Amino acid sequence: MADNNLSAAGNATGEYADYVRSKCAGTADALADTLAEADCTPRARAQAAGFSVAIPPGWQIIQENGQLPTELILEEKLPSVGASTRAGVYLELAPFSDKANATGTAESCTSFATYVARNQGATLDEHGLVTTKVGPACLNRVNDGRERRLGMQVNLQGKHILGVTCTYELTLSAPPAGCLEVVDGLTLD
Repeated sequence: MADNNLSAAGNATGEYADYVRSKCAGTADALADTLAEADCTPRARAQAAGFSVAIPPGWQIIQENGQLPTELILEEKLPSVGASTRAGVYLELAPFSDKANATGTAESCTSFATYVARNQGATLDEHGLVTTKVGPACLNRVNDGRERRLGMQVNLQGKHILGVTCTYELTLSAPPAGCLEVVDGLTLD
Protein backbone atom coordinates (compact mmCIF):
# COMPACT_ATOMS: atom_id res chain seq x y z
CA MET A 1 0.00 0.00 0.00
CA ALA A 2 2.83 2.42 0.82
CA ASP A 3 4.22 2.11 -2.72
CA ASN A 4 1.08 3.80 -4.09
CA ASN A 5 1.00 6.58 -1.49
CA LEU A 6 3.13 9.44 -2.83
CA SER A 7 2.10 11.78 -0.02
CA ALA A 8 4.75 10.24 2.21
CA ALA A 9 7.63 11.46 0.02
CA GLY A 10 8.41 14.51 2.13
CA ASN A 11 8.85 12.47 5.31
CA ALA A 12 10.46 9.36 3.84
CA THR A 13 14.00 8.32 4.89
CA GLY A 14 16.70 6.02 3.61
CA GLU A 15 16.27 3.84 0.52
CA TYR A 16 12.51 4.24 0.75
CA ALA A 17 12.91 8.02 0.40
CA ASP A 18 14.81 7.62 -2.87
CA TYR A 19 12.19 5.18 -4.13
CA VAL A 20 9.18 7.35 -3.22
CA ARG A 21 10.76 10.59 -4.45
CA SER A 22 11.52 9.05 -7.84
CA LYS A 23 7.87 7.96 -8.08
CA CYS A 24 6.77 11.52 -7.23
CA ALA A 25 9.09 13.07 -9.78
CA GLY A 26 7.90 10.65 -12.46
CA THR A 27 4.27 11.32 -11.64
CA ALA A 28 4.80 15.10 -11.65
CA ASP A 29 6.58 14.93 -15.02
CA ALA A 30 3.83 12.77 -16.51
CA LEU A 31 1.13 15.14 -15.24
CA ALA A 32 2.98 18.19 -16.58
CA ASP A 33 3.33 16.56 -20.00
CA THR A 34 -0.34 15.57 -20.09
CA LEU A 35 -1.48 19.07 -19.09
CA ALA A 36 0.79 20.70 -21.66
CA GLU A 37 -0.47 18.38 -24.43
CA ALA A 38 -4.06 19.31 -23.49
CA ASP A 39 -3.13 23.02 -23.50
CA CYS A 40 -4.21 23.06 -19.86
CA THR A 41 -1.16 24.40 -18.09
CA PRO A 42 -1.47 26.90 -15.27
CA ARG A 43 -1.09 30.46 -16.47
CA ALA A 44 1.88 32.53 -15.47
CA ARG A 45 1.03 35.29 -13.01
CA ALA A 46 2.05 38.93 -12.80
CA GLN A 47 2.58 40.29 -9.28
CA ALA A 48 2.17 43.74 -7.72
CA ALA A 49 1.94 44.76 -4.07
CA GLY A 50 -1.32 43.35 -2.72
CA PHE A 51 -2.44 41.35 -5.74
CA SER A 52 -1.55 39.18 -8.71
CA VAL A 53 -3.33 38.37 -11.97
CA ALA A 54 -3.18 35.47 -14.37
CA ILE A 55 -1.56 36.60 -17.60
CA PRO A 56 -4.03 36.05 -20.45
CA PRO A 57 -2.86 33.82 -23.31
CA GLY A 58 -0.91 35.89 -25.83
CA TRP A 59 -0.13 38.69 -23.33
CA GLN A 60 3.08 39.63 -21.55
CA ILE A 61 4.22 41.65 -18.54
CA ILE A 62 5.48 45.12 -19.43
CA GLN A 63 5.98 46.42 -15.92
CA GLU A 64 5.49 44.96 -12.48
CA ASN A 65 5.46 47.40 -9.57
CA GLY A 66 5.42 50.52 -11.74
CA GLN A 67 5.77 54.01 -10.29
CA LEU A 68 3.74 52.70 -7.36
CA PRO A 69 4.21 49.17 -6.00
CA THR A 70 0.48 48.56 -6.51
CA GLU A 71 0.67 49.10 -10.31
CA LEU A 72 0.90 46.47 -13.01
CA ILE A 73 1.04 46.84 -16.80
CA LEU A 74 0.37 44.01 -19.27
CA GLU A 75 0.40 44.13 -23.06
CA GLU A 76 -1.03 41.96 -25.79
CA LYS A 77 1.75 40.19 -27.66
CA LEU A 78 1.53 39.95 -31.45
CA PRO A 79 3.96 37.40 -32.92
CA SER A 80 4.49 39.42 -36.09
CA VAL A 81 5.98 42.39 -34.23
CA GLY A 82 6.94 40.82 -30.89
CA ALA A 83 4.87 43.38 -28.99
CA SER A 84 1.45 44.87 -29.21
CA THR A 85 0.26 47.78 -31.17
CA ARG A 86 -3.30 46.81 -30.26
CA ALA A 87 -3.86 46.66 -26.53
CA GLY A 88 -2.42 47.18 -23.07
CA VAL A 89 -3.88 46.90 -19.57
CA TYR A 90 -2.97 49.06 -16.58
CA LEU A 91 -4.07 47.87 -13.13
CA GLU A 92 -3.85 49.69 -9.81
CA LEU A 93 -5.00 48.49 -6.40
CA ALA A 94 -6.04 51.13 -3.88
CA PRO A 95 -7.59 51.03 -0.42
CA PHE A 96 -11.37 51.37 -0.64
CA SER A 97 -11.29 54.59 1.38
CA ASP A 98 -8.92 56.25 -1.14
CA LYS A 99 -11.30 55.91 -4.11
CA ALA A 100 -14.83 56.96 -4.86
CA ASN A 101 -17.11 53.92 -4.90
CA ALA A 102 -18.44 53.94 -8.45
CA THR A 103 -19.97 50.50 -7.84
CA GLY A 104 -22.45 51.65 -5.19
CA THR A 105 -25.40 52.46 -7.46
CA ALA A 106 -26.24 52.82 -11.13
CA GLU A 107 -26.26 56.59 -10.60
CA SER A 108 -22.76 56.62 -9.08
CA CYS A 109 -21.48 54.52 -11.99
CA THR A 110 -23.09 56.87 -14.54
CA SER A 111 -21.61 59.87 -12.76
CA PHE A 112 -18.16 58.27 -12.69
CA ALA A 113 -18.29 57.17 -16.35
CA THR A 114 -19.42 60.63 -17.45
CA TYR A 115 -16.56 62.19 -15.47
CA VAL A 116 -14.02 59.81 -17.08
CA ALA A 117 -15.21 60.63 -20.61
CA ARG A 118 -15.25 64.38 -19.97
CA ASN A 119 -11.83 64.28 -18.25
CA GLN A 120 -10.32 62.38 -21.21
CA GLY A 121 -12.01 64.50 -23.88
CA ALA A 122 -13.71 61.36 -25.13
CA THR A 123 -17.14 60.09 -26.15
CA LEU A 124 -18.78 57.69 -23.71
CA ASP A 125 -19.67 54.62 -25.79
CA GLU A 126 -20.96 52.37 -23.00
CA HIS A 127 -21.22 52.29 -19.21
CA GLY A 128 -22.94 50.39 -16.45
CA LEU A 129 -22.63 48.19 -13.42
CA VAL A 130 -21.37 44.70 -14.23
CA THR A 131 -20.61 41.61 -12.19
CA THR A 132 -17.11 40.14 -12.35
CA LYS A 133 -15.80 36.97 -10.71
CA VAL A 134 -14.14 39.11 -8.03
CA GLY A 135 -16.85 41.67 -7.32
CA PRO A 136 -19.16 44.34 -8.75
CA ALA A 137 -17.61 46.84 -11.16
CA CYS A 138 -18.47 50.09 -12.84
CA LEU A 139 -17.52 49.64 -16.49
CA ASN A 140 -17.06 52.40 -19.03
CA ARG A 141 -15.88 52.39 -22.64
CA VAL A 142 -14.71 55.64 -24.20
CA ASN A 143 -13.41 56.70 -27.60
CA ASP A 144 -11.27 59.81 -28.05
CA GLY A 145 -10.92 59.51 -31.84
CA ARG A 146 -7.37 58.09 -31.57
CA GLU A 147 -7.93 55.00 -29.42
CA ARG A 148 -10.54 53.28 -27.28
CA ARG A 149 -10.36 52.64 -23.56
CA LEU A 150 -12.24 50.21 -21.37
CA GLY A 151 -12.18 51.27 -17.73
CA MET A 152 -13.42 49.47 -14.65
CA GLN A 153 -13.50 50.28 -10.97
CA VAL A 154 -13.90 46.89 -9.29
CA ASN A 155 -15.13 46.77 -5.69
CA LEU A 156 -13.17 44.04 -3.91
CA GLN A 157 -15.32 43.16 -0.87
CA GLY A 158 -15.41 46.78 0.28
CA LYS A 159 -11.69 46.62 1.15
CA HIS A 160 -10.02 47.68 -2.08
CA ILE A 161 -10.84 49.19 -5.43
CA LEU A 162 -9.05 47.75 -8.44
CA GLY A 163 -8.76 50.31 -11.20
CA VAL A 164 -8.41 48.72 -14.63
CA THR A 165 -7.74 50.63 -17.84
CA CYS A 166 -7.40 48.77 -21.13
CA THR A 167 -6.33 50.89 -24.07
CA TYR A 168 -6.90 49.36 -27.50
CA GLU A 169 -6.94 50.25 -31.19
CA LEU A 170 -9.70 52.44 -32.55
CA THR A 171 -10.28 49.91 -35.35
CA LEU A 172 -11.38 47.25 -32.85
CA SER A 173 -15.09 47.39 -32.09
CA ALA A 174 -14.62 45.58 -28.77
CA PRO A 175 -11.67 45.22 -26.42
CA PRO A 176 -9.51 42.10 -26.76
CA ALA A 177 -10.61 39.32 -24.41
CA GLY A 178 -7.48 39.72 -22.29
CA CYS A 179 -8.71 43.09 -21.08
CA LEU A 180 -11.42 41.41 -19.01
CA GLU A 181 -9.58 38.14 -18.34
CA VAL A 182 -7.08 39.90 -16.08
CA VAL A 183 -9.90 40.87 -13.72
CA ASP A 184 -11.25 37.31 -13.64
CA GLY A 185 -7.74 36.03 -12.83
CA LEU A 186 -7.20 38.39 -9.87
CA THR A 187 -5.97 37.09 -6.52
CA LEU A 188 -5.53 39.38 -3.51
CA ASP A 189 -2.53 38.70 -1.29
